[in-house]
Amino acid sequence: LCTFPLSLAYGIRKIFSAPITNLSVLVVGARSECTLPGMWWVESLIACEKVHRVSISMIGPHLDQQRLDSGQVREVMYWRQGGGCEEGREVEINMIDSGKVVLHEHYDCLRILRSHDLFILYNPGFGSLNTELVESWRPTLSYLLQTKKPVLCTALSKYDMDRDLKMLE
Repeated sequence: LCTFPLSLAYGIRKIFSAPITNLSVLVVGARSECTLPGMWWVESLIACEKVHRVSISMIGPHLDQQRLDSGQVREVMYWRQGGGCEEGREVEINMIDSGKVVLHEHYDCLRILRSHDLFILYNPGFGSLNTELVESWRPTLSYLLQTKKPVLCTALSKYDMDRDLKMLE
């Protein structure tokens, strides 16, 4: 679980060369990453000095329903060099209630796509042997690619990455 924020920071450093004042990230197909406390996501700021403020939204049919039901859909954390909190560098976490549907079926899909600068898919399993899973990703991937915005994907292993890349070809 702790690798989610660090993977995001690594991807940001690789994708963007200039400092970024505000970055809006959408975690597509969020599962366990939506259970991390906001303070853990502050690690993405610590590991990526070029971002001043990051807003991380999460969407997917497997969002933490308990968190949604309790109204914990937004969390804002601040960070300063040397520890502690202060206004300045900020991480905002948002849960987008998708009503158990995938991004491309969400009633506000186009607005969601337009309002984010970067999309990240953690271990999506594009190359899985589960054909239902693979086919469920195709329309969402098509929408993401049409935005011409960066899409960052992670994999559990080199084997998974190779299978995912083969499917994407």
